[in-house]
Amino acid sequence: MLNEEHNVTLAARDTAGNEVSEEITVTTNNDLSGPEIASVTLFPDDPVYSRETVVTAVVIESTGLKNVSLHYSVDGGDWIVMTMEQIPNSLRFTATIPEQAFGIEVSYYVEAFDDFGQGTETQEESFYVGDPDVPTISVSGPPIEEVLSGVVNFTIFGGDEGSGLASIEVFVDGVSVGFSTDSPHIFAWDTITVEDGEHTVRFEVRDEADNVVYSELSYIVNNPVGLEGLSGALSDIMASYGFFIGAATVIVIFLVAKLIARRRRK
Repeated sequence: MLNEEHNVTLAARDTAGNEVSEEITVTTNNDLSGPEIASVTLFPDDPVYSRETVVTAVVIESTGLKNVSLHYSVDGGDWIVMTMEQIPNSLRFTATIPEQAFGIEVSYYVEAFDDFGQGTETQEESFYVGDPDVPTISVSGPPIEEVLSGVVNFTIFGGDEGSGLASIEVFVDGVSVGFSTDSPHIFAWDTITVEDGEHTVRFEVRDEADNVVYSELSYIVNNPVGLEGLSGALSDIMASYGFFIGAATVIVIFLVAKLIARRRRK
């Protein structure tokens, strides 16, 4: 007998031939199992902070579906129930989880009931909201055609709308020479610490999702002869005699170094 309503007539007759009858409606249910939830998928496959997440379930039921619902929870909070809408002429049902911030954990499962109240639900699954986008970077400093000497300043701007800025790091010829967790980061490069010639300065910005963006600039360094000693001399003289005397002494050293360099070129 089909799973549906049936009209049944009940009749009774006594020995004298008198008869009475009554018609009743009987609903039969030979389906003792709930709907089959064949699959549950997410789009995008790896949910990200800047987009909604569409959940699609394929539900199979021969006797008729009463409802299909999506249950989801954000970071262990209360369960939110959404009715899933059927895509016309298909077995697919969809619902959309609103966009969440980076790093949020979303748990979810799908539940379906047939017309006879038999229910089925999937196992609870979860995902963490990601950030696939690299941060932004902008570097302000001397033009690359400029020959550098002494102390040169760079200003590095970094940002990230998704997971947030983690760090700004500066490398000279592959060696880390500057680090900050704030933007902008002002980096003072003392070119006296490297030999004359071409050097590569690399600026890296990293976000909390470990995405990295970088900018590389190459410069020619040419410091006057004797200038490499100014930095240490300035520190020692200032410590002993004060700022003004120390500064005057360094100026004299610088002029002497230029004179020596000029004579060497002759």
